[in-house]
Amino acid sequence: MLIFAIDNSQSMQPFKKLSEELINRAKETLGEYQPEFWTFGEKAAKDVHPDYSALRSDYANLIHAVTENYQVSDIGSLVILGDGLYNSGNDPVFESRALPFPVYTVGIGDTTLRTDAAILQINTNKTAYLDSYFPVDVELSFLKAGGNSLKFTVYQADKPIYETTVRIPSDKHFRQERISLKATQTGINNFTAVVESFPGEENTSNNRYDFSVHVISEKQKILVWQYGTHPDVSAIIQAIGHEKSYTWDLISGQEKEISFAEYDLVIMHQLPDENAANGALAEDLLKSRRPILFIVGQSTSIPRLNSLQAGVEFQPITGYEYANPILNSNFSLFSIEKEQQRTMANWPPLSVPFGEIELDGELQPLVRQRLQSIETDRPLLAAGRVQGVKRGFILGEGLWRWRMQNYLQNGSHQAFDYLIQKLVNYLILKPNEDNFNVFYQTEYAEDSPVIMQAELFNDSFEPVNTPEVHLSLTSDNGTNLSFTFDRTDMHYKLNMGNLDTGKYSFEAFVKLGETNYQETGSFQVSQLQLELARTNANFQVLYQIARNTGGQFYTTDAFNELIDKLKENEKLKVQKTRQLIFQDVIVMKWLFFFVLLLLCMEWFLRKYWGSY
Repeated sequence: MLIFAIDNSQSMQPFKKLSEELINRAKETLGEYQPEFWTFGEKAAKDVHPDYSALRSDYANLIHAVTENYQVSDIGSLVILGDGLYNSGNDPVFESRALPFPVYTVGIGDTTLRTDAAILQINTNKTAYLDSYFPVDVELSFLKAGGNSLKFTVYQADKPIYETTVRIPSDKHFRQERISLKATQTGINNFTAVVESFPGEENTSNNRYDFSVHVISEKQKILVWQYGTHPDVSAIIQAIGHEKSYTWDLISGQEKEISFAEYDLVIMHQLPDENAANGALAEDLLKSRRPILFIVGQSTSIPRLNSLQAGVEFQPITGYEYANPILNSNFSLFSIEKEQQRTMANWPPLSVPFGEIELDGELQPLVRQRLQSIETDRPLLAAGRVQGVKRGFILGEGLWRWRMQNYLQNGSHQAFDYLIQKLVNYLILKPNEDNFNVFYQTEYAEDSPVIMQAELFNDSFEPVNTPEVHLSLTSDNGTNLSFTFDRTDMHYKLNMGNLDTGKYSFEAFVKLGETNYQETGSFQVSQLQLELARTNANFQVLYQIARNTGGQFYTTDAFNELIDKLKENEKLKVQKTRQLIFQDVIVMKWLFFFVLLLLCMEWFLRKYWGSY
């Protein structure tokens, strides 16, 4: 099997003609080997017609896609045509080390350094608090500009709010500038960073970078109520501690009274227990209609938990066993990235109650249980709404092992923290409970669809989706669009597709009986500038990928040498086969009559010669 993969990102547009010439040459000279062609940007797919419009380059995703779609033993060679510039996904040099087949790379692009000032990336918090300062990390690059100075400015609403002069000591200079900006108004605040351009600079599209920050007025409070000291609680607190939009309190054991109304989310670890007082407090918590995350362990009183009717009911359990996590691909309340899914697949098992588990109809399992080699429908982690209130359940003990395994795998706790933060973010969102809620992100990338979800409850807080939900969308340039949500189960979903960059405000409204409900909000669609940041190719990445796999790097001038090399590959030899066709003699009538004729002639001749 011979596979060709072509970089389909925007940075390849200036070399579109050259790339297509190489593809056509490969088709003509290697047609007998029946090569398959792929394109890749952020995602990889079988495609022989690249349009060079992708806004991201993810070489690692290509490697994963190829190994997942073919038996690696059938792959003779993979040929990658690209500029070596990747700006999404994992390091492809690292990912290529485990490949059992050779990867040949062809460098397309210009490695010549030209005078250029660029803002490569801006990293900042997604949220900030009103009247506080938040950090902004700016990555600047300057090529062939040693000895010069340029002005760097940050604007808000076309007014400069920060300005500095950057001195450039050498012709190849990278600089990281950390600045602090003040959040002066609630809602989405848009900023534009600009670095001055040189006279005659060819590429000025990377001199400007737009970013936004969601400013809120106050932090949200989380109560962690634990049965007793446990490493699982420490793992959760460390995960949510990275979120500066949260504050948390920790209490242990039996409490006479807790003011649950002060908190936006309550995390209950191994509670309710056998203590009747804690059981009464748990009932008060449910009456307060606060979002709750239940974490079940061996100290949890399963009968008391069942009696709360919190959304999960255990059948009589006979002990505890170990269950590995299996991610549910149909979970829709929030998304889990593919890299996260691959990491979670190797996490150790949790100690779970042995018995059947029933979930309330509005709850969705995010993770299911695998008992040794048997995949089950039993939930291990679930979330959703119960009677209009958000609930989350982690039905096992040993989360700290997940966090440790994550560090052993990747050298960081990022995947575990990301999972807990996603779950907590879902549960804590919209603390001001309402009959009509709309869920959305405050920022979308221009290559991502704008998706919203909505839910509607009657006065008994039972979900309904009979009436239509409408949405009016207004862009910052005055364009108005109207949408109607689709019904999904007992909820609503709206996919507006990809929108132009800019700020949008919306009004969603629905009428239930004689009551009108309305939700308003705003979000930002941000421009992706990843493919514009760097213009000179990075052939070193391509060289290292080829070297890791026993392949070879080629320039475009040596493409014919690559073709000759591929023809020498024994695994790519054209397979010539001989096909044997078997057919029943009875269907060959001419042969039957021919044999009959010979028998008749034999009988006649024997009779004639007196042999009988």
